[in-house]
Amino acid sequence: MFLKEVISDLNTDAPDWEKIVLILPSNRSIREFKKLLAQEIKTPVFSPKFYSIEDFVAKVSGLSLCEPLELQLRLFESYCKINPTQQEPYSGFAGWASSVLSDFNEIDRYLLPPEKIFNYLTAVSSIKNWTPDAKPTLLISEYTRFIKNLGKLYSEANRSLSELGLGYQGMLYRHAVKNIDTFVQKHSEFSFKVIGLNALNKAEKTIIDKLLTLPNSKAYWDLDTMFIEDKQHSAGYFMRQNLSFFSHHRSKQKQFSENEFLKNKTIKITGVPKNSSQAKYVSELLRAIDFEQGPVALVLSDETLLPAILHAIPELGVKVNITMGYPIKRTHSYAFLRSILELRQTKKETGYYYKEVQSFLGNPVLSCLVEEEDIVSFDKEIRQKNDVYIARNKLQRFIQSQEILSTIINEPQSVTKELESFSALFSFLTKSKQLQSNEIEIESCTLMVSALSQLSSSLNHLTQKLGFKDIEALMDGLLREKTIAFRGDPNEGLQIMGLLETRSLDFDTVIMTSVNEGVLPTGKSYNSFIPFDIKSEFGLPTIKEKDAVYTYHFYRLLQRAEKVHLIYNTEPDVLKGGEPSRFIRQLATHQQIQPFVQHNFASPKITSNKASVRKIEKTELLLEQLKLIASKGLSPSSLSKYIRNPFEFYKQYVLGIETPENVDEDVAYNVMGSIIHDSLEKIYEPFVGKIVAPQAIESVETNLETIIFSEFENYYSKNAILKGKNLIVFQVVYKYIKSVLAFDKALSKRSTLKIIGLEQKLSFTLKLGDGTSVLLKGKLDRIDELDGQLRLIDYKTGSVENSGLNLSQFDDLYTNKKYDKAFQLLCYAFLYANKESRLPDQAAILPIKQLNKGLLTLKVDRSAQLSMDHLERFKLGLIKLIEEILNPDIPFIDVGD
Repeated sequence: MFLKEVISDLNTDAPDWEKIVLILPSNRSIREFKKLLAQEIKTPVFSPKFYSIEDFVAKVSGLSLCEPLELQLRLFESYCKINPTQQEPYSGFAGWASSVLSDFNEIDRYLLPPEKIFNYLTAVSSIKNWTPDAKPTLLISEYTRFIKNLGKLYSEANRSLSELGLGYQGMLYRHAVKNIDTFVQKHSEFSFKVIGLNALNKAEKTIIDKLLTLPNSKAYWDLDTMFIEDKQHSAGYFMRQNLSFFSHHRSKQKQFSENEFLKNKTIKITGVPKNSSQAKYVSELLRAIDFEQGPVALVLSDETLLPAILHAIPELGVKVNITMGYPIKRTHSYAFLRSILELRQTKKETGYYYKEVQSFLGNPVLSCLVEEEDIVSFDKEIRQKNDVYIARNKLQRFIQSQEILSTIINEPQSVTKELESFSALFSFLTKSKQLQSNEIEIESCTLMVSALSQLSSSLNHLTQKLGFKDIEALMDGLLREKTIAFRGDPNEGLQIMGLLETRSLDFDTVIMTSVNEGVLPTGKSYNSFIPFDIKSEFGLPTIKEKDAVYTYHFYRLLQRAEKVHLIYNTEPDVLKGGEPSRFIRQLATHQQIQPFVQHNFASPKITSNKASVRKIEKTELLLEQLKLIASKGLSPSSLSKYIRNPFEFYKQYVLGIETPENVDEDVAYNVMGSIIHDSLEKIYEPFVGKIVAPQAIESVETNLETIIFSEFENYYSKNAILKGKNLIVFQVVYKYIKSVLAFDKALSKRSTLKIIGLEQKLSFTLKLGDGTSVLLKGKLDRIDELDGQLRLIDYKTGSVENSGLNLSQFDDLYTNKKYDKAFQLLCYAFLYANKESRLPDQAAILPIKQLNKGLLTLKVDRSAQLSMDHLERFKLGLIKLIEEILNPDIPFIDVGD
């Protein structure tokens, strides 16, 4: 192990540990070094001083590192100061502030003269946007002005932070370089040991160079010789630079790992489909590992895989330490905050958009504040009424039992009050009984209360006035990056960590997930206002250097490991997955490494089950239920459903499983059919029992829009009807109904048309062969007389084929789905004849969408005239059908679509 070798080297000179300062890459590597040092030194000694490289730079600089939130606010104040007349709100500023800070950090860490690079950047921007003939657009002018002001923003931010003794990280580095000579003089009795660093910026090189002038100071590098000597390999990119830069301190440098990588090891590369399968495969690998053999690391290249890994890890009998935190943005509590903010941000004069309300209602945290049955009831009401926009007072009535929630959604009158309200809400949730069993959610709420308190404190020092949107942007930005720390032992058991946390650490077994291109390395994301060519010109890091950082950490982690498992996702997934990382390609093709590599694929075990026909046997309990249904009434549509598919009949009419209700922003097809039916009923209601005259139909047409609109309002709000697709549907419905009226008006001019009934309920008790009584019931759209001929008419808004109404064999009604509409018409004719003791002359369908076809009349044996013989033959088949439904020996079989 690298750190053990460093300790061994330090021990050879019997050092005075109290006078040694150790500088390592991270706090995690410091903890590991302390553990190993305690094992190595058997006698009591005063501990050496330990620093991570960032902490050491901060100490030398004399400044304190500014917290991210405060830094953003201080930078915003500086921005407002240099732009007193043309300011943008904080919510807009936050979108680009992190990019500017990143650029400032790089400029300072690489000790570039700020005036020179900002002037260069301004000149390049001006040349790029110059046009000889036309004035620049407002957008180009604003961008040029913004670039010109970057230098002023840099100077003002540095000045204001320096006055407070604060600084961003790059600023600390620049100050540390200024102070390093003084620092070395004051601490000349100490020896400094720089351990395990790799990608050094110019400031770090300058600082380390000065430290190495002190007696007994030393730099320890960790990378296998083969990568340093291979000039083309990017793993040694920075190490070659370091060895060259510090060549005048050759005696004070020590490099370990000579040909460590080529010692006997196993590298297993496995392609696995999807992230969930990666987690399951890791679980199987962990089961097979003997943790007594040496330290084991599970390295997550994509840290979003952590929740899936935590759920998949089996009982291992060893401790599990998670170095990375659980992202707070993956908790229900954070999602609850986001849903509240989304509610407020998307609110319109018409109310809250239903999707945001449903997201709010669907969050489990809400049940800690409002009764579950009230949530279900409110959600059901929204779905049933198709409320696309929920009125403010309606939502207010729902949450009125919780004053805290009510205050937040109503938007408090001041920023201070807003933060207090949010803080009180999450403080209340930490004490909620429903959350007590969920430690992650409790910790998430506690963290949010702490973060909101920090935000409130920071705003007290801010001179600029912020609006509610600014506060929401601040809250979201602050909380989104927070993580919940896990308690664990970093000295034993399974170590779950990110790649950067493995710096200077060694493990016997390494399992690494998501080794995919675009994940490891991260890919070409460019978050900077400094173009690539200017970065290259001034020696700032580009994508090449960033890739080299990941390459170094990857190969350094593998160099001493004996067993390596590299897992990648084989399935394309938007921008990530599918393509193995270039590191896998390199290992598989490297002439010296290739003998250690095994490449295979794994996938979940899939058992091939022969598809069996779904069927439900009729138990005694089920038969009782069927008899109950039959006694309450079987409709033509339910019997038609049985003919089409007995299994679907069972699901809908026996189990009562219906299609879930959803809010339809646009009028659904079935709803449009209901509106047409209801409108026609209302239009023809005054004509029941009367002869319809053409003039009467014309008088109705003048009020047609009002009637249709009132029926629309039974399903949608007024605002939802009068815009978008719904307005088009309204016009379509109007056209359909007007065409029906025109059809009947033309009919009434040449014949006598009398309306007998509308939406008439029909029923009849049918006796089966065994004496069982079954109730048949239905509702008929329209009954009329045309020149004395009694007609039963069923409205259809869908497509209707005339061939399905031409019946020659009655058996076809029960075996061929094509005749389902003929079956329903005969059902209505049978019911009407038995209830009214009058045989209808015709049964027909009025195809509202296809009125050009005219009235489609049922024909039996090519005759449109119904007879008692037709109904008797139908009755026999109907009895046989119902007896089949009640037959205990005939199961409900799924015959498919």
